[in-house]
Amino acid sequence: MLTLRRWTLTLLLAALLGALVPSSAAAQGCTYTASSTSLTFGHLEGGTSVEVSYPASCSPATPTSEPWIFTTVSDNRTPTSAPMSINVTENVTGVSRTGTIRMNGQPLVSITQGTEPCVTGFTPAVVRSNAAGELRTATLHTAAADCQWSLQGFPLWVAFPSPLSGRGPATLSFPFTPNQYGAARTFDLSYGGRTIRLEQDGASCVFSIAPTDRTIGPNGGTFSVAVAGVGSACDYTAIISPGLTAIAGAAGVAPATLTLSVGPNTTPNKLTFFVLVQNALLTVTQDASPILTDPTDLTFAYYAPAGASPHTTRPERVRITNLTTPTAGWTASATVPWVTFSPGSGSAPGSFAIAVDAAAAALMPDGFSHGIVDIRSADAPDSPYFISVGLHVLRTIGSRPRGVFETPRLNGAVASGAIPVTGWATDDIGISRITISRAAVAGETAGEVYVGDAVRVLDARPDVAQGAPEGRRAGWGYMLLSNVLPNGGNGTFTLFADVTDIEGQTTRLGPRLVAIDNVNAVEPFGTIDEPAQGATVSKTIVNRGWVLTPAGKMSPVDGSTIKVYIDGALVSAVDRYNQPRPDVQAFFPGRANSPGPGAQLTIDTTRFADGVHTIAWGVIDDAGVPAGIGSRYFTVSNGAASQVLAATDASRSARSLGRLPAFSTDVWARTGMDDTGWAFSAARDATGARVVRARQGQRLELFLDPMLQGGCGAGYEGYSLMGEIAGPLLVGASLDREHGIFRWQPPAQFRGAYPFFFVHRSCGGTERVLRVTVILDSGP
Repeated sequence: MLTLRRWTLTLLLAALLGALVPSSAAAQGCTYTASSTSLTFGHLEGGTSVEVSYPASCSPATPTSEPWIFTTVSDNRTPTSAPMSINVTENVTGVSRTGTIRMNGQPLVSITQGTEPCVTGFTPAVVRSNAAGELRTATLHTAAADCQWSLQGFPLWVAFPSPLSGRGPATLSFPFTPNQYGAARTFDLSYGGRTIRLEQDGASCVFSIAPTDRTIGPNGGTFSVAVAGVGSACDYTAIISPGLTAIAGAAGVAPATLTLSVGPNTTPNKLTFFVLVQNALLTVTQDASPILTDPTDLTFAYYAPAGASPHTTRPERVRITNLTTPTAGWTASATVPWVTFSPGSGSAPGSFAIAVDAAAAALMPDGFSHGIVDIRSADAPDSPYFISVGLHVLRTIGSRPRGVFETPRLNGAVASGAIPVTGWATDDIGISRITISRAAVAGETAGEVYVGDAVRVLDARPDVAQGAPEGRRAGWGYMLLSNVLPNGGNGTFTLFADVTDIEGQTTRLGPRLVAIDNVNAVEPFGTIDEPAQGATVSKTIVNRGWVLTPAGKMSPVDGSTIKVYIDGALVSAVDRYNQPRPDVQAFFPGRANSPGPGAQLTIDTTRFADGVHTIAWGVIDDAGVPAGIGSRYFTVSNGAASQVLAATDASRSARSLGRLPAFSTDVWARTGMDDTGWAFSAARDATGARVVRARQGQRLELFLDPMLQGGCGAGYEGYSLMGEIAGPLLVGASLDREHGIFRWQPPAQFRGAYPFFFVHRSCGGTERVLRVTVILDSGP
């Protein structure tokens, strides 16, 4: 069966790639050669590139290979050569495998992939440096002369080990920087699945600062801290963040007194400053003004190529909240002429759009310009409040979008039901559309079939660069209900993602092949129709959708096992089920619930804070099998009609939270839509943080302290970690502050590691911190 499936997959891929081979490339007499004719990989996913050469009268043909080998020939080529990237999927077969990349039918590169890492070891296995720092070397050994390997991460105190990647044995260089931070330090570097340990001696003098944290009001002021040292050579020069001014003690010999001052905070956020004296760190937090805005930093672009219409980044909406006077008035102005507002004044809570004035931008010189949006309020004592804005101006056509198609994975398992189709994309102006399509299958007209439009979600991918226009919306995703694909969603399907920017330029991401088996699926399936993906709603809405089960099972017609969750928290079971849906019944005849798959629930949105939320259904069939259905996000906008204030947790310094005493209770986690399912104890990583894994798009509950039931006004605060700042929780997350229950229904666009801080405040006011990292693993 495995041989037949692999043979079928090979035929599909060969047919797809064969259709793309230009006729000129298939001409007889074109001989192709590669800079490397034989490559060896370890068992993990890996990649490299080779140079393909050919006569000037030819052009590169489309490569063909085994299904586990993926190749791309770059457009960046010369008349006689072109770079070709080669990627292999993880080898999970348990045995070594070989394959051949061919061009125009000619063998070009032979590929061997083993079941163990290519790297076999290091000499020495431990590399050690003194505290002053020095250049040290080691030898990397490989199983074969052409084995591919690369370095995965390194500590900041080893300034760029080299080489970062290579083929076969190599000499590794490790430039250790001076250790001025007291304790000895170690780090395990990973090269292609094997590790080598780096060690460095500690410093001669250990410094300390008392107190280690200071909080200053928004109007600023002057304050002092004590600098002490234990050991020899305790002279120092303090490293001070911009925004702080040293009045005295910036350099000297410990013990000493360091006096600092800070000016007024005219920004809408808390400010955090740092002072570093060798190993000792002082964190200075300055209180935020009562006005909050989201976002606080925006980048736009204006591209006007000769003879063509100009293009600009679309308007960005900014929300305003006044913590002191919730209904305070405000006005906005800018220090640059190319910014427009809509509206330019109003009352909080509210919002306005910042956009580029194309006529004014046309008068700007090429390059980058920076400005400030000034927000003032007579009802806020610390006005003005600033939003940073930037503008790129060029008289050329911008670059094509760039991005990555991430899931389904290249080596994914067989999937069924709803499948996350996700990735990320950015552009130098902005993205107008991301479409998902699939290759036609047997019985359909040859070509491609439109599947749907992917949706971009704010702050879903903090690991992707945020400085680009619309960079906070880099994460994209589409939840594909595979049951509606041809043959009931059974077989192998090829997916594509096409990213189109505002200028009309399109970049194709993919292809991705996914094997789908709904015949043997056991989970209920369906979708949510309303609210629409990304819709803005207010007051009372009707949440509609449909639910079916695999053949031989059913959902109770009273709808009691179809439950609605917002931000991962249970709202209610649907109030109506067994409603006719002729369109669904025609597509899925003969199921137990086919005559009445429609369901709905009336929701009062004023019970939820204004902002972005996620909604999903949890369904349990009559056999007790649960499934999540229709996860998506929507925006609530009720303004003064809202019964719930929007969350106003001020940002805090991640370092200061990290130094709070640890809350040592066990953390229990539960994933999926079954509220009666078993919870499991969260594991701890090397730093003591709890680590919880869930599937991409899967609902998650964390019970931060099952024995604590609140009372006396004590409770929890929750923060998501973004760099050095611990800020508000992410989209789709909610926190029961009294009982310490965190719930998250992440949209499909979220993938990767997301660290959270949970601060428990006791009845006496003592704070302790829980660190939990949620890892959302990709689907099939």
